[in-house]
Amino acid sequence: MSGIDQKNDSKLLGQVLAFVGLLAFSMAENGLGYFPSLYGSVPKLSFTMLFVLCFYHPAIMPLISVFLVGVVHDLSQSNPIGYTSALMVMAHCWIMFRRPMLMQTESGSIWYEFTIMMLAMMLFMLTVIVAFTGNLPALQPLLFQFSLTVLMFPMMNWMYHLIMGFAAILEQVR
Repeated sequence: MSGIDQKNDSKLLGQVLAFVGLLAFSMAENGLGYFPSLYGSVPKLSFTMLFVLCFYHPAIMPLISVFLVGVVHDLSQSNPIGYTSALMVMAHCWIMFRRPMLMQTESGSIWYEFTIMMLAMMLFMLTVIVAFTGNLPALQPLLFQFSLTVLMFPMMNWMYHLIMGFAAILEQVR
């Protein structure tokens, strides 16, 4: 197998694993809704994972994969079709647009950028909910969801770095 074929195969494997991983986080998000304290305000784990994957490995997160994960999430949650897809596509575009600048900053700036992105996503979610239902929902669950999502980002980022460090050690052993 030539080097080019091996590189394409590893990129395809990365895309499949990223798609399956993002889908797993989406399903975990669905499962968290069964806990009484999180009912109606589950943290957006899939957005956190999407941000981490798109920021560190943009080649493995094509837009079509992000869109498909959003559609599957909508179907499993009985959301209007395209609601989560639109949010995920907007997040993907935001990350890809801001990535070159963020690559030169420290981790606190990355967390700040994630917070701003999630604030924009929450405002879009609020707008869609108002347009879909015709009335303003309670803001406390949305604020709780936003806060929990933003507070989980450093942990998810740390876990990513921990896993990648472990993978690098295993690669050196081989």
